[in-house]
Amino acid sequence: MLTSLKEMITDSDPSTDNGQRTGFFVEDNGNGIPEEQRENIFDHGFTTASNGTGLGLSIVKDIVEAHRWNMRLAHGADGGARFEITGIDIGR
Repeated sequence: MLTSLKEMITDSDPSTDNGQRTGFFVEDNGNGIPEEQRENIFDHGFTTASNGTGLGLSIVKDIVEAHRWNMRLAHGADGGARFEITGIDIGR
């Protein structure tokens, strides 16, 4: 279940963008991503599902990098996965 969508990175969050805190995260409360899969999840074609294409996260990563932003996988507050997109000019 998705618990947070487009939440702003705040001062209480660990800094993943050298203290700039310019971005948002998407987080769920699922099982998270096992350590042995974490380094491959953004690879084109990587999937753990028998009917998956392995394109979803790699496309997101390509879009993030095309905008010169940064994307990081972290642990969610409730044990799920947390994807942080930082380096964005959010017009504070």
